[in-house]
Amino acid sequence: MDINSYIDELKADTTVNELNLRETSLRLPGLKAKWVSRLIIHKNKLNSLQKQKKKLLKEVVPQVRDKLPVKLSDNFIKDKAEEINSVSGITDEIQKEELIIDFLEKAEKVVSSYTYDLGNIVKIVQLETI
Repeated sequence: MDINSYIDELKADTTVNELNLRETSLRLPGLKAKWVSRLIIHKNKLNSLQKQKKKLLKEVVPQVRDKLPVKLSDNFIKDKAEEINSVSGITDEIQKEELIIDFLEKAEKVVSSYTYDLGNIVKIVQLETI
């Protein structure tokens, strides 16, 4: 999933009104679990991509080194290897995953504090009905 889908889904999960207050309260533990599990899934995917990139760089760096007419520093060669399509593609995926993880960490905090928000809403509804 992409970040825009997650943003839309979080909006839907955190929308509450007087009609769905009870339902939302009962769904809250499941919502917390859903967002935490997504965070863990994306962290695992990020780790996997980082391992793939590291492995790919180990394969590509010697090829880049062999093609160069002069001996250059390993850092320069690694930078050149980063420009190869397969490596830059993984780098782009890593950046997307890091953005999604950042969003999911914030979403998890929002959903965790949602308990207090719902409690406050319940109190307001109770005061209005008195």
